[in-house]
Amino acid sequence: MYELTVVGLGPGDLSYMTQQALAALKSADKVLLRTARHPVVDELAALGIPFESYDDYYERGDTFDDVYAAIADDIVERLADGAVVYAVPGNPFVAERTVELLAERHRGDVRYVHGSSFIDAVITALGIDPVGGMRIVNSLDLKPFEQLNDDVLVCIQCYDAVVASELKIWLSRVFLDEHPVVVVQSAGIAARQKIVEMPLYELDRYAHFDHLTSVIVKPQRQLMRYQVAGLLNIVAELRSENGCPWDREQDHLSLKQNLLEEAYEVAETLENEDIFGLEEELGDLLLQVVFHAQIARENGDFDMTDVTDGISQKLVRRHPHVFGDLALADSDAVIDNWEKIKRAEKQHETTGDVIKKYSKALPALFRCHEVIKKAAKAGAAWPTGEAALAHLQQSVERLAEAIKRGDAANYEQLLGAVYLAACGVARRVEVASELSLHKAVDGYVARFSELERRYLEQKSDLKSLDVATIRKVWQKS
Repeated sequence: MYELTVVGLGPGDLSYMTQQALAALKSADKVLLRTARHPVVDELAALGIPFESYDDYYERGDTFDDVYAAIADDIVERLADGAVVYAVPGNPFVAERTVELLAERHRGDVRYVHGSSFIDAVITALGIDPVGGMRIVNSLDLKPFEQLNDDVLVCIQCYDAVVASELKIWLSRVFLDEHPVVVVQSAGIAARQKIVEMPLYELDRYAHFDHLTSVIVKPQRQLMRYQVAGLLNIVAELRSENGCPWDREQDHLSLKQNLLEEAYEVAETLENEDIFGLEEELGDLLLQVVFHAQIARENGDFDMTDVTDGISQKLVRRHPHVFGDLALADSDAVIDNWEKIKRAEKQHETTGDVIKKYSKALPALFRCHEVIKKAAKAGAAWPTGEAALAHLQQSVERLAEAIKRGDAANYEQLLGAVYLAACGVARRVEVASELSLHKAVDGYVARFSELERRYLEQKSDLKSLDVATIRKVWQKS
């Protein structure tokens, strides 16, 4: 393989090009340009530098990835016959996918000739110091928004209104509609440079997008939505010396009931299919998580980063079929493998060791259901729903006999056995015990309220009714 020379053309006219770059171009028999749509190309032609561009490849490829792969393949093929000088806009290492592909595919020597990046031109035009924090965003490949901090966003390759519209939606996840954005065109080209500021909501209404357009966002906190980091800062302030007296007094135990209540309220919105209520209640539950993490941070135990890192590490470990090479056939295989990994991590040797870990702080019915479900996986389960129901009937009969005898000392134990057997039936017929009881209680509340309403309208007292009358009316409710 012959030597490949990759030259950065700089962001604008010839004044931005380095002497080394210009010398490399002048010494080449022919320069291969990724694109001739660059302000310096006319000046290269005037200097008599021969070149050939890959602009026609953009017409053939279905996607940019296809185009860049085809360009890299062609250059590698040409290297079999002689040295190649390949020139790209700006700096070869800034937003140049073809350069990355060539580094992967070309096994010979590569010489990189520095070129000023368009980033240099942008920060000069807007007076931005990147040391304060800057993030480069590819408008054609928008990733889920990560934590922003106060970094200036330089959104490159905003070619047209369609790309701008997608960028606007993406930015709206963090910035309010009125947040200012700056559109920069032809940065570094004195005769063509244009800088226009506008509110975010107007971004895709701008009429002059082209291949040399970038969008710059300088974060203004008062015009941004709060992210997780903002919540962490608020809770830290509430707990600080000048914060809220009530918040400062709390500890892990004092917040225990709040955590349980918020978890149940989340569950209730799910049961009611209340999607907007779910958003609010998830926020309340998240506050409890952040509150506990802040207290732990103050105590020197752990902080929110430890919490998120721990759960992220766990998810990666327990999903080797996603983040590794393991092949699993279906959801049942995934669950079995999850339990296997979990047992190995926690050094549990038996199912008994596992079910002992279910906290007594859990709702009793939920804990019962989960214990039975785990035991069933180990083989301790009724073979059919009918068998589980027969066991429930036996438990009820034993309780009935105790009541008949007046054996009050055993009521609690026998009634608990009924609950346990009922959970066994629920597991067998694939019904969630906790939710089914909640629904039954909701039904009871509704029927009792209706019964009470009827008799209050008649100015009657429920206590004066006999059981048979109440049952008759109840069945009609």
